[in-house]
Amino acid sequence: MPLPPGKRRKGGSVGSDTTKLQLQRTQAKRRKVDGKAADATRKQQNRHVFAGFAQRIKNINATITNNYEYLDNTIPDETNLRTSYLLQECRRWRLENKTADFDAALRELLPLVRTMPHILHHLGKICSIFDKHLRKEKSLALEPLLGMLPVLARDTRGELMPYFVDTIFGTLVWLLETRLDDPDAMEWIFQSMG
Repeated sequence: MPLPPGKRRKGGSVGSDTTKLQLQRTQAKRRKVDGKAADATRKQQNRHVFAGFAQRIKNINATITNNYEYLDNTIPDETNLRTSYLLQECRRWRLENKTADFDAALRELLPLVRTMPHILHHLGKICSIFDKHLRKEKSLALEPLLGMLPVLARDTRGELMPYFVDTIFGTLVWLLETRLDDPDAMEWIFQSMG
């Protein structure tokens, strides 16, 4: 309600009220600008950015890397035959993946992968174990098992080819067909093929 001429409000003149209002508006604008700047820096600091399914598929890294440091060109001796890279990989994944699915696969694999002669002798059984556990529906052991396939190939080199063609390749193709909605699984499959 407007005041009659000559009357004042408590707390100051009419001019001081408009100045306070202008000051409040200016401060509000500054807060908005500062808020946008703060949001921009907060967005830059966030490490996780939501990506839709199409974006995740687009970002699949399917490059093939060959780790030559594992290929030992020395003459095999007794120390090289005592262990295998597959056994080391099993131990590494045992610490990282504590799921029941992976534990079941590991219980079957560990007695067969103790040494290189064991691996070469039981290669058919090892491949069938991989096949069986990779074909499990909704298995939580998919990432470690797919990660161990290249290590198995590294240990056995050319000896794996007949088993790869007969069992493992078919399983990988089946996984690709059934896991089309899971970009992480697709990436693991492509990396294991590399």
